[in-house]
Amino acid sequence: MKSLKNTLWMAFMFLGSLSSPCVLIADDSTFQSNFELKLQKLNSLSPQERLHNLFQIYWDWQMHISPDLATYYGYPGHNHRWPDFSPESRLKVNTFLTQILDVLNDINPAFLSETDALNYSLFKNKFETYLKKEKFNAHYIIIHQMGGIHLFAPNIISKMPSKSIQDYKNIISRLNGYTKLIDQSIVLLEKGLETGITPPKITLTHVPEQILNQIFDNPEDSPLLNSFKTMPEIISTADQTDLIMEAFQAYQNVVVPSLYKLYSFLVEVYIPNCRRSIACNALPNGDELYADKVQTFTTTNLTPLQIHHIGLREIDRIQTEMQDIMSTLEFKSSFKEFLHFMKTDAQFFYKNSNDLLKGYKDLTKYIASKISLLFSHIPSLPFEVVPVPAYYEKSHTAAFYTSGSIIENRPGYFVINTSSPEKRPKWEMIPLALHEAVPGHHLQLTLEQEIGEIPDFRKATNYTAYVEGWGLYAESLGEELGLYKDPYSKFGKLNMEMLRSIRLVVDTGMHSMGWTRQEAIDFFKTYVGMDEQEIIKEVDRYLAWPGQALAYKIGELKIKELRKLASDTLNNKFDIKEFHHEILRHGSLPLDDLERLILKWIDVQSAKFDINELIEAEYEVVA
Repeated sequence: MKSLKNTLWMAFMFLGSLSSPCVLIADDSTFQSNFELKLQKLNSLSPQERLHNLFQIYWDWQMHISPDLATYYGYPGHNHRWPDFSPESRLKVNTFLTQILDVLNDINPAFLSETDALNYSLFKNKFETYLKKEKFNAHYIIIHQMGGIHLFAPNIISKMPSKSIQDYKNIISRLNGYTKLIDQSIVLLEKGLETGITPPKITLTHVPEQILNQIFDNPEDSPLLNSFKTMPEIISTADQTDLIMEAFQAYQNVVVPSLYKLYSFLVEVYIPNCRRSIACNALPNGDELYADKVQTFTTTNLTPLQIHHIGLREIDRIQTEMQDIMSTLEFKSSFKEFLHFMKTDAQFFYKNSNDLLKGYKDLTKYIASKISLLFSHIPSLPFEVVPVPAYYEKSHTAAFYTSGSIIENRPGYFVINTSSPEKRPKWEMIPLALHEAVPGHHLQLTLEQEIGEIPDFRKATNYTAYVEGWGLYAESLGEELGLYKDPYSKFGKLNMEMLRSIRLVVDTGMHSMGWTRQEAIDFFKTYVGMDEQEIIKEVDRYLAWPGQALAYKIGELKIKELRKLASDTLNNKFDIKEFHHEILRHGSLPLDDLERLILKWIDVQSAKFDINELIEAEYEVVA
């Protein structure tokens, strides 16, 4: 197949430009009308039936208007289209969501089961929250170093199935859709410039390079065409030849010119005119916008100032524990020098990227073999450890997770930044693996897909405080799994926890208290063992995603609080496996709903044990 592709590439270079096929975008008035008609037919149903039908209507509509999500979750029939980012489409979305709310307001939750009352509340809040945010026009900010249209498209294409001729035609259709996708994105970015709603200029530093890194003279070198390198044998050689030629044509004639157009617009127009301020509260309605982001990401009513002080308290606690490790190691110098030692000494680093990646693969395999000690329900879908795509590794943080799909049998991916291994210490590997893979994101997000009792919309609604709070809580489970065996690995755990605590201080500091970017960087350096360039990436991440970084620590503190309450209340009857199952079996939730369900579970468990003890006592008397 390699020689076939080389031959095709040479032929393609001589063929030149051919006419592009019609590209379908997710904008179809007929479908919209059909969904609206379905809403009107719900009036004759009982409240329970109306609600369940509404869940399904919404989900089908969501998959239609968000074909990228359909691909992500493995729902077929939409893989040939991109979402429509036009103002007209957004207006239709807002109109339809308002219609859904009208139907919901006619349903009395008092007539619903307890489970459906929760579903109703989450469903309604989802749309009310979305519509409330419209006044901020945050959808004008669609690009920065952590994400955006330039990374969105290749990420979705990498998740597309490639098992049949139709699958490959779908990929080609999306490649041919790049022009409209980029054009619609540029319109939004231009609107952002007009209204002063842009990301901080500093967060766009690496974006032009990220775009250029996706452009190749030979289409075969593009990650967008990876699925064409090894095609299934069920597809004939002749069909493979045709599909590869079409893909090469789409890449060269559509994708490359579109990427150059986006690059030129960003370099010549957008980036020079983006705001130099860094704070979220510098945007129109900025204080209200940041408060909204804080509430959304933490699912609490905590103010930025309250969160700031929580962070300071956690930093003091963790620093004391770090200094205890210094004492254990009989390290006689200052805390600052200890941090320097931990982030520079050669013993803590791999010498090359391959060894770093292999180290993570071996570690996650070992952890996966032990999690049954703490969990009774383990997902069947596997995960793989892979490197960050080369075109944006320079600007990305150490690691992240991307969900798999049970429907498509696509594994989850624990993605490692393998660039500059001399800056990625071994002692951070255990907490990162626990957080991103198992028992962190892969376990939680995959189990969420397997839950049969909750509607689909909830499986696709992830509350950051719950998801990232669980990931950070999972790092602490390394103690019970016997992973933190020496002072250095224990320091690694504390260092990662310190990172999340610093986020509470730095994020609120920059976005609501007037901190400069340099003040945030300097604050980091005082408390955490990280390379300076990694610290800068972290700080710039918070500038790109205001409020998101607050979710980790706030969520973790709530889960630990609930665990302590359950353990103290149930005493020797406390079962860690059952507690973990109860935390996870409902899917992602706002923290107040999670607390309510866990408190109910504690009461049920207490009553169950009281009854058992009473029965045992009566049996002893009779005996």
